[in-house]
Amino acid sequence: MFMETKNVNFLSIALRNGILLGVACVVLSVLLYVTNLLYTGSFLIGAITWLLNLAICVVFIVMAVQQYKTANDGFLTVGEAIKVGIVTALVGGVIAAIYSVIYTTVIDPNYYEKVVEVTMEKMSAFTSNFSEEQMEELREKTLESKPSVVWTFFSSILGSAIGGVIISAIVGAVKKKERPMPL
Repeated sequence: MFMETKNVNFLSIALRNGILLGVACVVLSVLLYVTNLLYTGSFLIGAITWLLNLAICVVFIVMAVQQYKTANDGFLTVGEAIKVGIVTALVGGVIAAIYSVIYTTVIDPNYYEKVVEVTMEKMSAFTSNFSEEQMEELREKTLESKPSVVWTFFSSILGSAIGGVIISAIVGAVKKKERPMPL
């Protein structure tokens, strides 16, 4: 008696969770904007924001992998987990990247300049021996190195893909359950 291999549609699971992941990331960004925490120079706020983003990614990738495993009669390989996780992360990353481009070009076209100002303020403790001219030159060079919209978009997606592979590989290693070999 051979066990049948179930053909599970991983794409619908990954797309659904990826859309939810992207929306959750956008909601977090909007909350940071409306609470005026987006341009804070606080290390603590930055760390908490990063951890919240990471937690959101982990939650939706874990949910997607678990849904796939459940639909696959409780079986899961690490490769399947990575496949589900990376598509989930990429879909979420594309949504977050689209929002980021809209935010930095339409909602707040001075975003980069504001980030540079916050950075310069944070650096002032380390650059106290710089003259005003040197600080202005540093500010100008930083503004000149502003990344393009295309670079911002694709680097965001690349970061999502890399994070998705790492998170889903860990989740897959923890949740894997191979099908028994037929006798």
